[in-house]
Amino acid sequence: MGNIRPSFIKIRAIALCEEYPDQFSPNEGEPICNCPPVHKCNDCGEVMVYDENRKLCENSDIDSKCKIMHDCTDCGHKMSYKRNQKKCGKQACESNSFSTPYSKNGFSDCFQPHNNSFDHNKKLVERFTDLVGEDDKLVNKRMRNWIAGYITRYKQRRVD
Repeated sequence: MGNIRPSFIKIRAIALCEEYPDQFSPNEGEPICNCPPVHKCNDCGEVMVYDENRKLCENSDIDSKCKIMHDCTDCGHKMSYKRNQKKCGKQACESNSFSTPYSKNGFSDCFQPHNNSFDHNKKLVERFTDLVGEDDKLVNKRMRNWIAGYITRYKQRRVD
């Protein structure tokens, strides 16, 4: 483990389990993950919290891979979204009203973001500790994994 004492990892892990008792898995309610379900944009692969009414990707802008579309409200013609579009674009249609923008290929079905308790605990350790710097980048990945591994074993022993 280098210069980090195993007791330091154990102390941090137990403190996190005591401070957030129902967050880390395995727990009584959800055996693997109690995070909200997510889905992916089929165009750019952006993962976001699942919303069954979502029409547009959170990552959509001019530079993204997302294909933003809208429909002409009069003739139903589908076209690429342009912010200040004046006319439909179909020859006979002179309409200037369009539907709200939407992602062309939609989203995947909802799924849980973590498929095992260790991955779930890693994300929670990142969220609840100072292992993430000011720029939201993980500073010490090894420490995070040690703490998450200890929490996973500790919680498993308490459930058994």
